Amino acid sequence: MSPESGAPTLSWLGMGLAFLLALVPLVLFRVLRLGLSRQLLIALARMVLQLGSLGLVLEFLFRQDHWSLTLLWLLVMQAAAAHTVLSRLPVRVPGLAPLVGGALALASSTVLAWCLLLVVRPEPLLGARLLIPLAGMILGNSMNGITLALERHLAQLTEPAGRREWETLLGLGAEPRVARNRLLGRDLRVALLPTLNTTATIGLVSIPGMMTGQILGGSPPATAILYQILIMLAILASVSLSAWGAARLLHWRLVDADGLHRRSQA
Repeated sequence: MSPESGAPTLSWLGMGLAFLLALVPLVLFRVLRLGLSRQLLIALARMVLQLGSLGLVLEFLFRQDHWSLTLLWLLVMQAAAAHTVLSRLPVRVPGLAPLVGGALALASSTVLAWCLLLVVRPEPLLGARLLIPLAGMILGNSMNGITLALERHLAQLTEPAGRREWETLLGLGAEPRVARNRLLGRDLRVALLPTLNTTATIGLVSIPGMMTGQILGGSPPATAILYQILIMLAILASVSLSAWGAARLLHWRLVDADGLHRRSQA
């Protein structure tokens, strides 16, 4: 047990035994000849390297606990999230990077400000120990939501079947704004589905990460529950805003006011 928090301390031997669990998917990949063993080993190596580096960074940030360093790290997190979204899209769209970055930053920052200024009101306001984990969970979920929304919107406007449907809607007399909102509604539904599933089953099927971490850190379950409710509400708001905003900006980048595909994207 950790003398400070009462949380169990993991030994090197214990971590070695934990890594043996990776043999389960590796054996299945081998037996089924999926060709994913190398990809999994690379992912595990990246996980260890990235989490190890993050641990060093967080120790430094928590020790300094200066608002300027905290905000600088948030910018790094937002840039990394935007880059990840763009790298996952099947189609390159010129000029999309600042639009995705702006939608992600505006949505996550607005939700973070609401939580900090009106709900939690911590002292100090920009303390690294609260702000960075909170921002990380909001950004991570928003990143996934934006990716799903943009992939769906691209499919609806660039793939043959989706493009035919779009042109049919306009041909039948639908206003471009109405047809656009129909597509955006589908985007938002796809983007929110994982978060809605998690929200509906949280506490029944799974104990989420933030709540688990607080309980392991010694917080009373009641306090952990309140913080988990806060983070789920923040995630729902941020995913909704960022996914809708990014898909709307992508639509503007691909389609003009008359509903016609822009020549550079045709």
